[in-house]
Amino acid sequence: MNSTRLANPKLQEAIAEVQTISPQPADRWEIAAILESLGYTDRQIASEFGYSDSLALGSEIYNYLRENGYLATREPTPAIITRRSYLEELAFFCGEFSRSFLYAIPFVVSMIVDNFFSWADPEVVPVQFSALLSPALMGSLIASGGFVQMIQRSIKI
Repeated sequence: MNSTRLANPKLQEAIAEVQTISPQPADRWEIAAILESLGYTDRQIASEFGYSDSLALGSEIYNYLRENGYLATREPTPAIITRRSYLEELAFFCGEFSRSFLYAIPFVVSMIVDNFFSWADPEVVPVQFSALLSPALMGSLIASGGFVQMIQRSIKI
């Protein structure tokens, strides 16, 4: 880190804010995210600190913290790959399937009611109600299915 830039009290304040939020940041990306969450914009970073963007400033702060002993040296931990048994795989599949299938239950119930009970008494589910219910349920399934996929992708297995 440049000593003239280091003398900037606002930069020292930014470094202190970063250390308050994360005493041991993992990398420059984490510091850049912290700076952005603190409200620093790229324009503000360029005018106040002389760096092009939050990642450039994050890199400098990370190098400063590492060089001055603020960061503990971490040994990289190898990824442990475990194999699951067939029963564990089946249980995992059933759990994931049930989470997604839960959203389809109203549609399945309406189809069962419509197909199995309407032959005996055609007034069980009126046609007008079925016509409105089916598109509403399909729209709900499409929207909720998207949310389920989004949530599922964010879960690290």
